[in-house]
Formats: sequence, C-alpha cells, structure tokens
Amino acid sequence: MKILKIFEEKLRYKYYSEKTIVLYISYLKAFLNENYIKDPYQITLNQITTFLEKKKFTSVSQQNQYIGALKLFAKYILNKKQIHLSKIDRPRSEKKLPRVIDNDHIKIQLSKINNLKHKAILTLTYSIGLRVSESNIIKSKFGYLKYLSYL
Repeated sequence: MKILKIFEEKLRYKYYSEKTIVLYISYLKAFLNENYIKDPYQITLNQITTFLEKKKFTSVSQQNQYIGALKLFAKYILNKKQIHLSKIDRPRSEKKLPRVIDNDHIKIQLSKINNLKHKAILTLTYSIGLRVSESNIIKSKFGYLKYLSYL
C-alpha cells in the first residue's frame, strides 16, 4: 500500500529508530487488514478504539506500541486533530517484583574476594540491603566497589 510507504517516510523524517519503524509499519498493516479498510484516509477514532478493545495483545508493551503506531498514523498522515492522545487510554503498567539474589550465591561470591576492604564494603552493602544507587555513592566516596559488578 502506498499509505504505508508514506508513513514509513514520515517516521524516517522524524528520526525514529529502524526497529520502531518496522514495528509500527507492521502494526498499521495489521490494523488496516483486520478492519478491511479500503481508504485509510477515512479512518475514525471509533474504528481505532474498537480495534484496540477487541484485539488480544500479548503484553502491555505490545498494546502501547499499537496505540503509539495508530496515534502517529492519525497525527502525521491523516492530520486528524480529533484523534487526540487523551482520547485513547493506555493500559496500566505492569508491576514487576525486584530480582532477589540467593544468599548462598552472595556468600560464594564474597568468599572469592581477597581484598579485605572490598570484602568489608560489599558485606556491609548486602547485609543492610543497600540499593545500587546507594552503593554507587559509597563507591564514589571510597572507591571500594569495583567487585560489585561481578556479583
């Protein structure tokens, strides 16, 4: 379709990354094919929202990518002001739990450190549960945490 080529050129003009361009083109193509749209210039907000409500997404990020692709298409190609960013709701973000490191793994890694100062600062870091950013503050002040990246 000619409209896909125009959309691709517009994304390249706006300096979107190659992966984003390929992804947005494929999502737009899926939207046009699934809705049997003959004239892409006649797409309405109702068609977009109906498509997004019926589509089964594999993840929240995929849903956001579809929304982003369709919004950019409406904005840059259709020049539709009524399809505004606030009219299409985005999904709630996923809540991910932090990764926990096994105690035995930490003990093994700490036992491999020969330098007493390094071992002390890392033991302190793990025993009181410092975050990486807090450990970096100690690193910048004392310079003892060069082994932190290996654990």
